[in-house]
This record gives sequence, C-alpha cells and structure tokens, in this order.
Amino acid sequence: MIEVILSEKSTEGAVKQMQNYIGGEITERWGEYTLTFDNDIAKGCVRCITFDWGVSLMEIDALFYDDILFINDNGNSNPIHFSYCSQGFYKNRFENETEFNIVEQFHSSIIVSKTDLKIYTLLPKEIHIVVNDIRIVRSEFLKKRNNQLSELNENLYRVFVDDKDETAFAYYGPIHLKMEDYVKTLRDLKTEGMARVLQIEGEVYHLLSMHILRHDRYQSNEAIHF
Repeated sequence: MIEVILSEKSTEGAVKQMQNYIGGEITERWGEYTLTFDNDIAKGCVRCITFDWGVSLMEIDALFYDDILFINDNGNSNPIHFSYCSQGFYKNRFENETEFNIVEQFHSSIIVSKTDLKIYTLLPKEIHIVVNDIRIVRSEFLKKRNNQLSELNENLYRVFVDDKDETAFAYYGPIHLKMEDYVKTLRDLKTEGMARVLQIEGEVYHLLSMHILRHDRYQSNEAIHF
C-alpha cells in the first residue's frame, strides 16, 4: 500500500503532492491542472480546477497497481467533499474509525472532517476508478453574497457554517444514475478558453445542487428516485 499525505489547502497543491508519490507530469491550461502518469505505480490522470468562493473540482481517472491510501490532513482547514463515483469504487473513513465505508459505482458521499481529524480514502489496486470530487472551503464560501445557506436542511446548514471545524460529518448516498449523466457531460466538454471554464463552473454548481437535493430527500424520508 502507498500512503499519500495531502496537507495542502488548495486543490492544485494537493495535485502537486500526489505527483511526489505517484510521479507523472503536470500541465496547466485555462486554469485546469492535469497530472498525467503512466508508470509502475499507476496509469491515468488527475484533473483539477478552482473557482471563486472556495469552490474547486478534482477528478481522478486512473488504474492503480497498488492500493493507494490518501490521508487528508488539513489541520484546522477542512473543506467539504461532495464526491461521486462513476467507475469502480473507493472507501472512506475518519482516522478515529476502524471500518471503511464503501462508495460503489454511481453512488455519492458528502464528507467533512474537523480540526486535526484525518480522512482516509482508499483507492483499491487493479480497478479502473473514476471519481468526481467537488471541494468547498467554508470560510471562503461564507463570504459569497448570495450563498442561500439558509435554505439548506438543518444538518447541512450546520456543516456549512461550522467555520471553526468543530464537527465531523459523513453522508453516504444511495445509487444516483442521473448524476452520472451530468458528470459525463462535464468530463466530455470540448470547448476551450473562457467558454470552457464557465461551462465547467456551471456544471459543478449543478452537480452540487444535485448532491444537496439528494441529501434533503434523505433527511425528509422522501422517496428517492434513481
């Protein structure tokens, strides 16, 4: 197993830390950073882009030849992770837990840690994994003038306004096939330049709303449609 410690606050910084462990080359175009690798450790790429108000996107599309354990150690600056698994599966747990939670294909998760509590994410070997991860840095997002946080359900509202990182939170959602359509649209975008950046940002906020709506229905015990 290869342990990859991620302590950088920025998504771009996290990708550069990944490079230190799994190798590859990083390129940048229109604000998108892409780490591409094809070696004895893994084959594939990691892409990321950052927007205003602490919102960023990271996508992992790779086959690893050894188990990879990402150790998210952000100290007292813990972003909220809205993640979706398009292919394969991955496992999550907090450092103080003994059992992993499995996020299977077409399933999602919302997870955020608290001060000095690490998140462990295990990507299994010999499985093609595609994971879409939207990160929100709460201290920045709270500055957004029209953030509409008051419209969130009570649990998510507490997560967003916890700018002191006092509470850990994890939600593992049921299968969500419709979300895959939007993730695929985002992955297959062919536009360039400013138009591409705006399209990606729009799709990221659309996906974020889908994560939140799915959690709302779960909290309200409403019927969940796949």
